[in-house]
Amino acid sequence: MTKTKKKWTALAAAAACLALVSLVGWLHSLPPAAYPIVEDYADGVRIQSSFGGDACYAVGTNSIGKPAFVDPEAALAQFQENQKDSFAWLAAENDLPPISYNSFHLYKQYGWQTIAEDPALADGCQLISQFMDIYENSYPV
Repeated sequence: MTKTKKKWTALAAAAACLALVSLVGWLHSLPPAAYPIVEDYADGVRIQSSFGGDACYAVGTNSIGKPAFVDPEAALAQFQENQKDSFAWLAAENDLPPISYNSFHLYKQYGWQTIAEDPALADGCQLISQFMDIYENSYPV
């Protein structure tokens, strides 16, 4: 094999490895399959209304007996839109990464600890923690 062929072979192998590592990283960032909802949750309507009452906040009982969102990604997308100021403040104040399946636990943790001077902002951040408590029940941890 010539030197040029060896270089191209090594370069192709390196590119294939990089592509594989990127693919694995991307797949790891996706949430796992949500727990199936097996029945209505007794207090689901109250929980749904505490986040705004939209249909995307529907709550049921998951397969391990905990309240969980029927469609967790739709609920998260709508909740982010409804609470964008609180999410932005919480992220900036605590240097948090963008919200995702891999970072939602940080928002849950810091939301309760908010010391915002604006009461509406503080309430919004605490609501984020409440939301994330239900959101985390939607997925195996």
